[in-house]
Amino acid sequence: MVGPPSEWKLPMTDPRPPVPPSTAPITSGGEFLLQVFRFLVGYGILFVCLILLLRQPAWSLSVVDAIYWGALGAVLLLGRRAAKAEQTLGEWARARNLHLAVACALWIGAQSVHLID
Repeated sequence: MVGPPSEWKLPMTDPRPPVPPSTAPITSGGEFLLQVFRFLVGYGILFVCLILLLRQPAWSLSVVDAIYWGALGAVLLLGRRAAKAEQTLGEWARARNLHLAVACALWIGAQSVHLID
């Protein structure tokens, strides 16, 4: 017989079990309100604080800074509270790091914008 040996093909099933959805479903009205509060109020406070920081002199630490970091802490805590399912904890950790990085960059930018002149 001339040519390459024939290949054996055996049907195989996927050994990995099915993965549940990556986001935990909202199962109650309280969880829904928690998400809405976190989004509208938490990010709203951060936005207002950034606007107020832009109106202040450069690097003058004030109560607005404390409110900014307190609101960020509340947003992160509420995000952790919403990530109850085990599969969403890893996603929450990545989102937390991203929130912290963006919040730090925005805060430093708001504090430093008056130094550009």
